[in-house]
Formats: sequence, structure tokens, C-alpha cells
Amino acid sequence: MFNRFPILRIPLVVFTEVVAQLDPAEIVSMSLCSKRSLNILKSNQLKNSRNWELEMLDQDDNKPNCPRVVIFLIDKCRYLEVLSARSISDLKSQNPQFVNIGSHRVPAAFHKGLLQTYWEDRVQGLKAITDYTSSLFSLPVSNVTIYKNSLWMFEWVSKRQTVPLKKVFWWTAFRKNEDFWDDEVFSSAMRQCSPTNKLYILSEPSVNYRLTERLPKVNEIEISKAGWITLDNLMSIDSIEICIDESQLSTVDITKFLKNWLAGGMPRMEYIIITSKNFNELEVFDEELQAYVVPIEEKRKYQKNPFGFEFEFVGGYSMQRKDGIKATINFRNGSFHMAKWND
Repeated sequence: MFNRFPILRIPLVVFTEVVAQLDPAEIVSMSLCSKRSLNILKSNQLKNSRNWELEMLDQDDNKPNCPRVVIFLIDKCRYLEVLSARSISDLKSQNPQFVNIGSHRVPAAFHKGLLQTYWEDRVQGLKAITDYTSSLFSLPVSNVTIYKNSLWMFEWVSKRQTVPLKKVFWWTAFRKNEDFWDDEVFSSAMRQCSPTNKLYILSEPSVNYRLTERLPKVNEIEISKAGWITLDNLMSIDSIEICIDESQLSTVDITKFLKNWLAGGMPRMEYIIITSKNFNELEVFDEELQAYVVPIEEKRKYQKNPFGFEFEFVGGYSMQRKDGIKATINFRNGSFHMAKWND
């Protein structure tokens, strides 16, 4: 027989050290044991949480119909799921345990190490477990992962906090029976997208989609499956770092893009990569551009921060604007790279 250990009765100094060894999921589980455990954990300063980010996820192929809250450990570059909100119809147990999530008392069970709660309304459940985790760790929502049915996250997050989001992921579930985003929903997401530091558009509209809205202002943007991006869309992007993947942009588009940059366009841009099957390096620099371009052999590495884009330029071309600002251009394996240097 095992004796229970009275962990809530140990001295605060010792308790603090014990909590410091727990991961976020274990702390959340411990907080749900009783009101006393929740209050002690909330009043006990969690120093580790200063290096954590809270993320809301609607669902994905690995856990369909399973909205959940994740903590990102910045210093370890690791994601830990801490709570999920499933539909009550998914509950298998006849005698489930119950937990208090804010003002809600709901059934819960562990599944593969993740504490799952069960709700009549999964959207309400995701909101509740997000508020609970945010309050426990004194963390704002930093990141959201949305699908075509979860645009409500934008408005909900903007109303619950003044702190802007750090990352927004737009996603398409890649199951064979999953439709692409409806074009109007895609445009609506553009209009509603909350202010954020990084925007990752991994979802895809129809092949005939044309964006009429301006892309949100961010510091880093990555667009996958970017066949819908036009030259006008590209030149309207207001971001420091830009990644456009699987585009249909042409050599002529790159030529016009470079002329726009020489004229002072996209002033915040410091690095861009564009992939396309339609590039021909030999035809990019027309007679007008050749006056500003010099072939180079030197190596130079671009990397703004440890978690951002990284690219080593080996040779290529140097381009200088009339204001003295220089950039390096490189073509490699169907991709166009350009970095602006501030020195």
C-alpha cells in the first residue's frame, strides 16, 4: 500500500522547487485537483512561465475534432499540449471524473498523456480551457492556429487582451475529404486577421482566387501553396521577412519587383525568398536593371534572429539603390533570394 504525500503542506520554499521541476501539463493537472491547489499554484510565482507562450489550436489531422491549448517552451523550442476540449459525444466512460474549468464543471479523462475535457459546445470549451490556462500561468494568448471554421478566434482574442499575437497560423487539414478554404472565407480571414508578429498562411483558396484585400502588416510572413499570389499582392506586402512558396510568379514579375524596390518600394523588407518553376535567371536583368547590378563571388549569411529565416548567399548579384542601400540577389534551384544589408 502506498501512502499519500501531503504536497500542499510542505514549506513554500520546498513546494516552489517541486513545482519548478514540473512541466506545464503536470502543473495544469495538479491545479485541477482542488481549489486549494489551484490557489497555491496561482499565488506561487512560476518563474519558468516567463519563457513560455500560450497557443490555441482548433484541430488538425493528428487530433481531429480536438481543440486544445499548447504551451511553447521558448528556451527548449518545444511544444507541450496541456488541455483539450472534445465533444461530449466522444466521451466513452460511464463514470467519468469531473473537473472545474472556471465556472464550468465538466467530465475529464486522460488519453495518451493529454488531459481531455468534454463539452456540449467545443468552441465554448476551447475558450474556457484557454482562459483557465492563461489565468493559471498569467500568460496572454501568444499564438493561434486556425482552420476555415475558426475565424472567431481573431475577434475573441482581440477582445480578451490588449497584447497582440506573436504568431498566427492559417491551416488546411490535409485529409482527402477536406475541402479547400472557401474564397470568401479566405478573404474574410484577411480582413479579420489580428495584428501579429508572424503570419503563416498554410491554407489554400481555389485556383481562380484573386486577393483584393491588402495582406496584414507583420514582421514575418510565410505563404505556402502561393499560386494565388500576384505581382500586385507581392508588392503590397508590408513585412521584414517574406517567404512565398510554390508561386506562379514569372521572370518578368521578378524584374518588375526589383525595379519597384529600386524606386523605394517595400521599405521594411530585409529578406525575401520566392519559389517558382517559371524563373529564368538569365532574363531577369534587363537593360534598365543592369546599370544597378554587379556580379559578385563573396559569401554572406543572412539571419535576423535564431528562430527566423537563414540563408547563405554564395555569389550572386549586388544591387544598390540611389540612396546607397545595398542588397544581394541569388537564384538557386528555382528560388529567388534577396537580402537588404543595413551596414
